[in-house]
Amino acid sequence: MTREEAATFDGVPLTELFPELDAARHARVRAAVASFDVLRPAAHHTRWEWWREHVPRPEPQSRRGPIVLLSTEMMLGVYDDNFEVLLDIAWTSSGRQMSAGVCLRCWCRQDHGSHFAESFEADVPDAASLADAFESAAWQMRRWLGQPHSAAYWRAEMAVPG
Repeated sequence: MTREEAATFDGVPLTELFPELDAARHARVRAAVASFDVLRPAAHHTRWEWWREHVPRPEPQSRRGPIVLLSTEMMLGVYDDNFEVLLDIAWTSSGRQMSAGVCLRCWCRQDHGSHFAESFEADVPDAASLADAFESAAWQMRRWLGQPHSAAYWRAEMAVPG
């Protein structure tokens, strides 16, 4: 059984989750996250979730989907038509990967569950790529959070039914 922990990013045990991070890359990761965490809407508390037992690569990976190590999401928009801006680092069949995106609820005739209006992915096999991925994802997150907080805006951008 896995146990989720949660806190603001200051409470995330980065050195335990990513033991390969040196002090300089640790500081880069924290600065990248701080640059978009401050853009969360005031009513939306900052919450990061992590799973310490996923630090060593879980096996067998072949029969499961991604196994999340660290994650955050922001639900934006109005109650009946919202969207999420999310970021996670997970183990996939090919290794550790960071994913981020803008995810819309599906209103299509055939329920797809959700649609990604935009997304970002990066493989993160080592400390250097991890810090680089956080900086790239932070740029994307700032750009996404700077757009209107409206699912209708994102639906129009990607021509998805509303």
